[in-house]
Amino acid sequence: MTSHTAAPWRVEAPIVAEVTQASAPQQDGLTPAGEIRLPCYGITICLDRNNSRHQPGCGTITSDLKEAGSDAKSIKFNAAIDGLESLILAHACAGIDVTSPAYVEGIETTVEAIGNNL
Repeated sequence: MTSHTAAPWRVEAPIVAEVTQASAPQQDGLTPAGEIRLPCYGITICLDRNNSRHQPGCGTITSDLKEAGSDAKSIKFNAAIDGLESLILAHACAGIDVTSPAYVEGIETTVEAIGNNL
């Protein structure tokens, strides 16, 4: 059986992104509760409580990404989008700066790849 442990070090980068109605993640990795609106696909993240060392953050995410329809392609596309939205929300709850230009570009590239591969 293989066991994995977390790295005993942590790299912290300066945070420069702006967030609507909430502060960006703090240097200590804590995410303030509030609303984060990303500049793509109508993505809005509502954090219900702060992320702390003792209790993870929690919240909800909405977007304009889902396709209407019940055909097989729409079902697969929407399932992939569900996974992407879950990952974005998990990152925001964990204190990752999801508003950074690089992160937003990654979201846009991922959505394009999902569309191209279904």
